[in-house]
Amino acid sequence: PGEQVVDTFDRPDATLLGQESNGRPWEPWRGTIGVSGAAAAKTDALQGPSVSVIDPGFTFGTMDLTVPTGASEGFGVLFRARDRENYYLLAADSTGYYRVHKMLNGRFIGLQFNAIRANVAPADGDRIRIVLRPDDGWFVSVNGVHILDGGDVDLLGEYRFGLSVASPSVRIDDVRISQTITTGIITQERFDHPQDSTLELRHPSSGTQYVWLAPSGYWVADGGTGLLASPGYGIARLETGSQLATVSATILSAGDEAWLVFRHADDGSYLRFGYSPLSDGRYTIERVNAVGEVEAIPGGVLAAGRQRAAGDALEIRQGLDGSITGFVNGEAVASATDAMHNVMGTAYGIAGVEGARFDDVVIVPK
Repeated sequence: PGEQVVDTFDRPDATLLGQESNGRPWEPWRGTIGVSGAAAAKTDALQGPSVSVIDPGFTFGTMDLTVPTGASEGFGVLFRARDRENYYLLAADSTGYYRVHKMLNGRFIGLQFNAIRANVAPADGDRIRIVLRPDDGWFVSVNGVHILDGGDVDLLGEYRFGLSVASPSVRIDDVRISQTITTGIITQERFDHPQDSTLELRHPSSGTQYVWLAPSGYWVADGGTGLLASPGYGIARLETGSQLATVSATILSAGDEAWLVFRHADDGSYLRFGYSPLSDGRYTIERVNAVGEVEAIPGGVLAAGRQRAAGDALEIRQGLDGSITGFVNGEAVASATDAMHNVMGTAYGIAGVEGARFDDVVIVPK
């Protein structure tokens, strides 16, 4: 992912925004937004919001911007915008809090799924991040705090982002749109939940406010650790909204099978780093398809033959080029490159057989 939009508006005042630093043009949709004092500002006398949009050259990714002044005077951020009558808008609602709104065929209608994680009112200096994923989901943070997320299949393939400014006192600065899907928020799970409580539908200890899901197996908190307390193979996964993150965990058990899960996709497929009887208890990297079958990773896996031991600290690091490196106790023990499968997968987790026990799961996004 190399395409990006970067606009700091560090150019002479103008009635229109012109082009961002990589040459992509801003397109006026209603009234005019231009440059004033090295920031984007409303430059017309129209009543109501003025709107300008930009095509970054891709559909899914991450948008950041800052609102230095005038935040309470009315502004919004468009995404998945097709035209003037079809788009999504992040803006304050009648209660004064940030919310996502959907305009379809010229009418605001309800969202298919919408989760409010925190009530936050716009304030000067806000740094806003919007993340769009191919599974129809979006994520919103303000000043590094996860406040909203949701999903809706309408306008899923639309690619324009934009600015809506209702008052000349509003200033918007440092707009960045990247092809990398990342919340920028570190998520940690210390399993500090009530003893014997189920892990499913619990929020992690800190970070993003998605909840754990357990597609198979019964996972519980046990003495400050995560334990698979049912027979057979089980997996627990946590959405984070970030692709190609670095993920780590400690395996406290010494049973037959335990895995660190990454690139978990909406269809149930994922990659994993760990060991099983089929690997003779040695660490390797595998891909599991949507029906639970293990598939070879293109190009194979280079593994050092490291034997598992209770207390091993595992870490997966991923590159934008598809490279994957697995570490045990700080030593690289397995590597592969897969730029084809599950690259946009944004969930991570743990897996194993009955008795598998984990602690200190940490997901660090790009």
